[in-house]
Amino acid sequence: MNRTFKTDCIGYALFAILLLVVIPWAVSFDGFALNTYARYLALGMVAMALALSWGYAGILNLGQAATFGVGAYAMAMHLKLKGSAGNPGGLPDFMGWNNVEALPWFWVPFHSLGFTLIAGLAVPAVVAGLMGMFMFRARITGVFVAIITLAFLVALQLVFIEEQRFTNGQNGLTGLAPLSIGGWSVDTYSLSFYYLVAGCLVAALCLGTLVVRSKVGLILRAIREDAMRVRYFGYDVARYETFVFALSAAIAGWAGMLYALVLEFASP
Repeated sequence: MNRTFKTDCIGYALFAILLLVVIPWAVSFDGFALNTYARYLALGMVAMALALSWGYAGILNLGQAATFGVGAYAMAMHLKLKGSAGNPGGLPDFMGWNNVEALPWFWVPFHSLGFTLIAGLAVPAVVAGLMGMFMFRARITGVFVAIITLAFLVALQLVFIEEQRFTNGQNGLTGLAPLSIGGWSVDTYSLSFYYLVAGCLVAALCLGTLVVRSKVGLILRAIREDAMRVRYFGYDVARYETFVFALSAAIAGWAGMLYALVLEFASP
């Protein structure tokens, strides 16, 4: 285990050097190229989240884009409200076009950046946790999990499209204001923003490594191989599956928030 941990540390150190030194130097610190690579890194976080639930626990989640999208919309809602501060009632423009007279209650908390960051992580995790409790307590596995998660993704997409008054439908949330963190106004074509996304990816990888190299990770791999035998040893299989399912969703939501910053919009 110690040797494996040291190997992981060396691998992550080399990967961090690649992200933080080699790539910016290779693209000559060009803003457009850095923005493009930041987009790749955000998508890499989604792939890592899926590998955590599917690769280590054997849970095939075909609805990972749902939690990714929830995170993207959370960030986009905050930035849309910032960009709409000068509008009558502070309403986003599309709400005015749809005759919405007051800001909906579920939009109001997104004026706060702190709430937005928490919601972008917590809402996907809670939704996935509730789905996991339903599925795994009923011992639903394999292709049936894939079908349920895919159906959830399609249903959520339809909700976002149909509720045009609150989400701008198929067009999504555009015209977003720049993100401000303290006194820093985030320029998504800058080297500092690229470092922010790269740092988030490395942090997510370290978090995933801590999980899979722990006893929890060992049990998850055992569940993937033979869940019934793990139950015979007295472990609550559903609890472990729900945990990794929710953790995977939270990381996907985290990536979604970054992706909305990279693209400067969020849509179905």
